[in-house]
This record gives sequence, structure tokens and C-alpha cells, in this order.
Amino acid sequence: MIIMLMKNTKQTLTSLLFLGSFILLTNHTFSQETPLFHVGISEGILANRRIIQAPRAVLETDIQFGVQFAIESGALNVFGVYRLHGNVRSGGLKSLSFASHLLGAGVESRFYKGKPVSILIGLAVLTEVGTNYRDKYIDYGVPVYPNPTYSNSITSEPKYSNHFYYSTPFASNIWIGFDVALFEGVKFSFSLENSIRLTKQRYLEWEEKDLYETSFDELLHAQQVRYVFLDRIGIRLGLSYTFSGQSNQHR
Repeated sequence: MIIMLMKNTKQTLTSLLFLGSFILLTNHTFSQETPLFHVGISEGILANRRIIQAPRAVLETDIQFGVQFAIESGALNVFGVYRLHGNVRSGGLKSLSFASHLLGAGVESRFYKGKPVSILIGLAVLTEVGTNYRDKYIDYGVPVYPNPTYSNSITSEPKYSNHFYYSTPFASNIWIGFDVALFEGVKFSFSLENSIRLTKQRYLEWEEKDLYETSFDELLHAQQVRYVFLDRIGIRLGLSYTFSGQSNQHR
């Protein structure tokens, strides 16, 4: 399991580095125009690749602040990003019962040459700065209720086993799609997206008798933290606005 996780993580990081290098190398010629300010907001709905085992979706809301550079093929946005990642309402759990707050940076390249519809490709890399869900039940990256299991014995006590969320030290998204100019400086975008999260979790098996002399927190914190790799795909809708602080120029 550890070997597979390391292999998947290495492949993903390699892909991210390659994509970032591709965007920058293919757009190395910047014009002499003054960079514009860029503000964007997007909403992604994502499902686990193993949708049969984990059918529930998650939402990701991104807010971007940065600058846009004019380049030969179109425009290049470089931005900081805040993300709210959380679950949707499902199975008696409210939306954002699990909420993860992340900060990071991103880059997005638009290829349009002045046309009203442009192709875009982008990536973002983030890390978690806060959550409301540390040490709580989780399965495939979404909150769950503990499920007891029983042996064949009528008198047996229920046994419990669950993963418990700790943190997300690394998260990244890659998206490709198109955007449409709504009016001056404002664009609407639609993209297909691949989202990855490298999370830290603990796994615990316990029975009620285990809690007679030891607290649940002590049992849980005695378990080793494990890395769990989550890979999701979905769609991403966004709005962006570019403007100049000195004039009414837009891109």
C-alpha cells in the first residue's frame, strides 16, 4: 500500500511539474502591455474515480486574486488562491460537515488571439491551513457515521473500525476547458477537472470494552498517521474579471 501511494504521488507530481513547465515554455514571449489585475471565482463538483465505492461528491470553491500578462497566444494569469473544500448534503449529513480551508497559488493560460471564445488550461497547488474535521470519521474523503460489525455469537459486543481525518498537506487541480466573454473584462468558463489530495489519516479498530480504562482520544492518538491519496474528476464553472488600475483597459 505504501509503495503504491508513493508511486501514485510521484507520478502525479511529475505530471504537475510537466504541465507547469509546458504552460510557461509555450508562452514565454510576453508583450510590453501593462499587466492587468485578475479576480476569479469558481465552483467545482467532483466525484471519486472509484464512484461505486464512494458515490458521494465534494464541492470546491476557489477565489483567485492575481495578475494577467498579455502573451503572443493570448493571456497568462498568475494568482494566489483560497479554496473551501467540503462535502455535499448526503446521508443525513449537512453540507460542509467536513470543511477544509486551503491556500496556494496557480497559473492559467488562455489561448484566444482576441476571439470571444478561448481555450484555457490551468493548475493550482495548495496546502490546508484549517479544518473543522480533525479526528472525525471519514471514508474516501467524505464524512461518515461509524459502522459496527458483529461476529456470529449472539452475545458478542459490536466492533467498530473507521478512518479518522487529520489534515491535507498537499492538494492540486488540473483543468482544461473554454471561456466565453460575457461583456468587457468578464468571462464565464467551463472546464473538466482532475483534483488530487494527499491526506493524513488514522485508522482505528475498537470495542466498547476498550474504553473502560482508556479514553477514545488516547486510543486514537496512539495510532500511526497514514497517508491516503484521493483522486477525483469533475466539472468546474467559473467567472473572472480583469481590469487595469490605471485605465479602462480589459482583456
